[in-house]
Amino acid sequence: MPSKVSIKTMMQYASIPVLGLTLKPVTMNGKRKITIGKQWITKKTKLMYKRWRGKRWNFCMACNQGGNLIECHTCIHVSHAECSSNMPINYADKRVVWRCTACEEEDGKTQCSYAKYKVTYKRKIMSNNNKRDKIYNDKKKEKTTGRVEEVPEYVTRFIEKDLKGRIVTTHLDGHCVRRAIGKIWNLHPGQVIQYLATKCQKMLDQELTTQWERNVEWYEKTANRPREWRELKNNVPEQCKRDEWGGSSEINIWAIITKTIMVEINVDNETALIHYPDSYTTTGLNLRTQMQALKDMQATTHTKNPEYLIYGQNHYNAVWYNTKNKTKGNNKIKRKKEKKQIKNKK
Repeated sequence: MPSKVSIKTMMQYASIPVLGLTLKPVTMNGKRKITIGKQWITKKTKLMYKRWRGKRWNFCMACNQGGNLIECHTCIHVSHAECSSNMPINYADKRVVWRCTACEEEDGKTQCSYAKYKVTYKRKIMSNNNKRDKIYNDKKKEKTTGRVEEVPEYVTRFIEKDLKGRIVTTHLDGHCVRRAIGKIWNLHPGQVIQYLATKCQKMLDQELTTQWERNVEWYEKTANRPREWRELKNNVPEQCKRDEWGGSSEINIWAIITKTIMVEINVDNETALIHYPDSYTTTGLNLRTQMQALKDMQATTHTKNPEYLIYGQNHYNAVWYNTKNKTKGNNKIKRKKEKKQIKNKK
């Protein structure tokens, strides 16, 4: 009688025929597995997008309501399954990765192999002949959004390595400042316009102005924006005139509303405007010579971390980064390194 062979011993050798079947060793996640007949290997989706490690918003990016929300893989946005146009059908599967429309417009489609989408079709008659009608996909083509070009290397290094963030694009319709602010605070540009209008009206009633903008007519103009503007939505471009574009004055007012330091990085002349909320003042920095001062300001803020906007070629982009990464932790790491250096010297 031949001795019995266990499965473990069979796995150590090449394929062994048993009753017409073949046992083949398959390596998966460092472990060896056996399959009978066909060899199967599960492939994981190798995505080039890293998961956003910060906190998410607790309301939908489309309807601004709470409930059962699904997180975007690469940003702070969340959405209901029925509110998103690119939500997979099997979004409940843990292997499925979903990214919001803003992230896909910036970096391209997610291309998750586990995701399944509902495809809508439209029937078209190609000719008057008696041929069969052909069915074509009715998906809309992706529209490219505006990106600030020619950003210096030291600015991108500061955003990606020091802040651990990225630049987010906006539409080229004249509302780029309001859209960039809305990207950071997860608001529609119409909501940003409404907040600016109410604040300017209060400042007019109190006869207040900032150091940056002292023209009373500008406050009156901002307080009386067209009502149609308050209905502006994300990813829906709507053109406005050149004299209706936003700028540094609106950023200054927004810093006062949110009580947050707003930093406006100008790529064209390599300068930075810092809008302070408490003192209603604005200071400027030359990034070529004073870039370290901008890094020190990021490291010494103890209340709210500042928010950043990129300006260039008459266009604004937002900067997303995890504000939870307080610099206190970085200071602790520096102190530990200094203590080790002192011990090594002794």
